[in-house]
Amino acid sequence: GPGFAIPGGGGGGGGGRGPQNNINVGLNWTRSSTNLVNAYPSLAGATDTQGLNASAGWTIGKGRTSNTFRVNYNHNHVSTTNLYSGVLDVPGDAGIGGVSLQPFDWGIPSISFSSFGGLSDPTPRRELDQTYTVSDTITWHTAKHNWRFGTDYRRILQSFRSAKNAEGSFIFTGFATALDSNPQANPNSGSDFADFLLGLPQETSIQSVLSGTDAFNFRANSYDFFAQDDWRWRPNLTINAGLRYEYGGPFTEANNRISNLDVAPTFSAASLVLPGGTGAFYGNYPNSLIRPDRNNFAPRIGVAWKPPARFSPKTVVRFGYGINYNLAQYSTIVQ
Repeated sequence: GPGFAIPGGGGGGGGGRGPQNNINVGLNWTRSSTNLVNAYPSLAGATDTQGLNASAGWTIGKGRTSNTFRVNYNHNHVSTTNLYSGVLDVPGDAGIGGVSLQPFDWGIPSISFSSFGGLSDPTPRRELDQTYTVSDTITWHTAKHNWRFGTDYRRILQSFRSAKNAEGSFIFTGFATALDSNPQANPNSGSDFADFLLGLPQETSIQSVLSGTDAFNFRANSYDFFAQDDWRWRPNLTINAGLRYEYGGPFTEANNRISNLDVAPTFSAASLVLPGGTGAFYGNYPNSLIRPDRNNFAPRIGVAWKPPARFSPKTVVRFGYGINYNLAQYSTIVQ
């Protein structure tokens, strides 16, 4: 983030600098709208995206030490809709039963044919992602060392509502109109479109029958600590070494509306387990249903060495090694 570090103050009789301050704020807002076109106009839709990022930082320095405190808020909202969500109950008017009755889920059921890909419109979706971040970094310059110590804390909120397959999927293959009494003996004699006109799909699937799709509100915590030293050991040799610890907690749901399977070690049996519940095979489960990973230590080291000028005046040798962790997989799991 923006900020500055106070250079080393003078010594010898208290000639150091007094406190210096720097305050900065930032605000960024974006919005975009995309039309989802289709060869069939009735299968069109739209996606609207709105983003907001607000930040503020305060840096105070005195002598060889400076401290930077930062706060940040990130907001991203995505909305996808078709021509029927909340407007027209297409499955109801077509007499299709067993699908979601919620107006948010309304749309054209997914229809597939063996002779061509089929028809489907955009899936209604609302998603709001929010992240609150608080950070603090201390910089200390002394002799040949430039030390940095810091910590970050993030509160992550994800709310979404998605009607994935709430109106059902129907696959027509010509199975019902095959000429032979045993369609498998003469699979190409039927017509997939004739099956469609008769309302006889070979395969159907649906996500939810009773209530459709509700909104889910997930939240997680993430934090880290780090220490780093930029050590100018010699005029031609610098060593940069540090250690970082990161923790990314798995998501929990505000109303505990998540579930998982507690599976036997031999995969011969499985039982349903709810947040904070006890499984038949692996005991107690946390509210996130996923046990967190708490050993994410990330060391890193870098070396820069310049050979003596008489050997190679334009050469600098650099070496670096580090470990990094990607903690974004929990977002994929909860959705």
